[in-house]
Amino acid sequence: MKTRISPYEMIVLLFFGVAPTAGMFVPPLIFKQAGRDSWISLLILIGFSILLAINHSILGEKMKRTDLVNYTKKVLSRPIAVPIIVAVIFMFVFFSGVITRESSETIKAVYYSQSSLWLLNLVMILTSGIIAYYGLEVMGRSAILMIYPYLFIFFILFLLTINEMSITRLQPIMAQGLKPILRGVIPGLTYFSELFLVLIIAPHLTQRGKIFKSTLIVILIISVFMLISVITPIAIFGEEFSTKMEFPIITSFSYIERYTIIERMDPFFVFFWVAGSIGKAAIYIYAGAYVTQKLFNITSYYVFIPFYVVLAYLSANYFPSIYDLKDFLSSGVIYFLVILVLYPCLLNLVSLFRGESRS
Repeated sequence: MKTRISPYEMIVLLFFGVAPTAGMFVPPLIFKQAGRDSWISLLILIGFSILLAINHSILGEKMKRTDLVNYTKKVLSRPIAVPIIVAVIFMFVFFSGVITRESSETIKAVYYSQSSLWLLNLVMILTSGIIAYYGLEVMGRSAILMIYPYLFIFFILFLLTINEMSITRLQPIMAQGLKPILRGVIPGLTYFSELFLVLIIAPHLTQRGKIFKSTLIVILIISVFMLISVITPIAIFGEEFSTKMEFPIITSFSYIERYTIIERMDPFFVFFWVAGSIGKAAIYIYAGAYVTQKLFNITSYYVFIPFYVVLAYLSANYFPSIYDLKDFLSSGVIYFLVILVLYPCLLNLVSLFRGESRS
């Protein structure tokens, strides 16, 4: 049976393919470089994501119903395509482990300090593997059900923090010049480059003419989500305290307890955030299995799910601490950008020279 998803399902899948970990981990990375000007760094990243959307949408229309693996073989030839696809598979599986580790570290640090990290990783990765097994259509429908409470809780908590915000804490603008702002862009490049998932989802879209429109809509939603995640901590706590926070958006939401009859409000958001992170890991496990299926030209991706669940779990437990993981991700930005950005851009360029037309 052919897998088909609607543009709306594509939007929510892309949102959960980027936003959960980006909203939690990009702000503190940008804060350390750009301080109160972090929102400017974020605007540059949004512009970067729009350029990616243009490239990926053009490429998606050229691919038509052909999957990324076979299209790469067609355009670049099999000897060149195979090593690239293997690198893509490794990246998908590794990312699913990284997403799991980031999420379990957050849960352990904020709520369950005595819990075993390996157990949190195991529960999350097994859940992700089960979700991935049911495929893109089921993940799309599940994501639709999840996105409403996810964003509703997020925006309600944001509105409850507005009284504590002060725009003066975002001033003066560009006091340190442009260099810190540009340094602040670097940590977010990998997260925003995860729009690469467009190329996995696009061949399954029921209305392929809406690839660009759907991608722009999800960028708009992610942009608002990320701007709130960046501006809120600085507007409440100021630059000095925000740059020292590990989880600034959770800290900001926990600050509103005095205005409610419930002692802490942030667990409501964290619950849906964890669910979103599990969904994101599932998307990457599915993507790795799906690309492997196409590489070996077999009928089903199911057989690869257990194998990639094990690899993802090993990836999640590979690093001794979250700081080692962050150091690795920082040093590996170039590698990830080669796969997530340079590869699809070159594929699009070569296809142009070879006369591949858009539908």
